[in-house]
Amino acid sequence: MEKNHPSKVDALYVLLLTAIPLLGFVGVGLFSLVGQGLIALLLFFVAIVWPAWVLLGTRYRIDSSYLYASCGPLRYKVALDEIKDVAPKRSLALGPALSFDKLKITYANDKVLWVSPTDKYTFVFDLGLGRENEFDELADPEQE
Repeated sequence: MEKNHPSKVDALYVLLLTAIPLLGFVGVGLFSLVGQGLIALLLFFVAIVWPAWVLLGTRYRIDSSYLYASCGPLRYKVALDEIKDVAPKRSLALGPALSFDKLKITYANDKVLWVSPTDKYTFVFDLGLGRENEFDELADPEQE
């Protein structure tokens, strides 16, 4: 059975992802005024559409074999049987996450995927790793 999990969203991420389009509107207007329509169109997609896509399209899906993470145009696929460790961290590390309160998923040959599901407990349980001691560890993320 497929499980869907939205990303937790911190206010700072929302601020950044809304400030970029505001500046983009100014740039699009200026390039349009000077007759640079193509540059204005490209700037529109980069500065306005992309942040909205990231903000609205960051989510995680778990089926019987894989974890799928999406963040705007970026897509990640991790086999559940390759997951070695899931640890809570507060981090600035990049990944399909809109929060500093993240889970560090180590899989395969020491590859790392950073995610920030709204409900970490259910997410870990849906990964098939849910044991009581993991839930206690998730409550107190360590600093990285």
